[in-house]
Amino acid sequence: MKTSHGHTLLELLICIAVFICLASIGIPHLAHLRQQMAERATTNNMLGALHYARGQAVFSRISTSLCNGELSCSSSTTWQNGILVFSDPNANGQLDAGDVLLQKLAIPEDYSWRWSSFRSRTRISFANDGTTLALNGTFTLCHKTIPTRQIVVSVTGRPRVQPPTPQARCS
Repeated sequence: MKTSHGHTLLELLICIAVFICLASIGIPHLAHLRQQMAERATTNNMLGALHYARGQAVFSRISTSLCNGELSCSSSTTWQNGILVFSDPNANGQLDAGDVLLQKLAIPEDYSWRWSSFRSRTRISFANDGTTLALNGTFTLCHKTIPTRQIVVSVTGRPRVQPPTPQARCS
């Protein structure tokens, strides 16, 4: 006598129901995980740009600046167009004719950085000794209008990441 090794329709329906239940639990968590990864990547890109600019200033012995913009520096404290890293020998924080564009970074679509500095400047500059020319401040990463992370840059030029403070704002 032959034995059958197939599955019944009932067993198949039970397996599909279990799969749907597990998927309904996992998919929302997956979306949250994807947002967290995007926030980390955006934060790491900004940290990388800050470290790169500071390193360039120290090694080349020329002031280096970061600003918001695509082709030239914007006067906004909300950075959403892109990040420009450039040598800035006259330390004016503007991408002038004699300055060299070192790096250009994109900012993801739903994200922006809000820069708040001690002297209310729209850029950050590093001197040839790695300090910030008294332009220390805080970058707040905003997902749409919600603050998600902060990078605090000290006067010595060292950045550190922290969760957003209660005073953090995106507008």
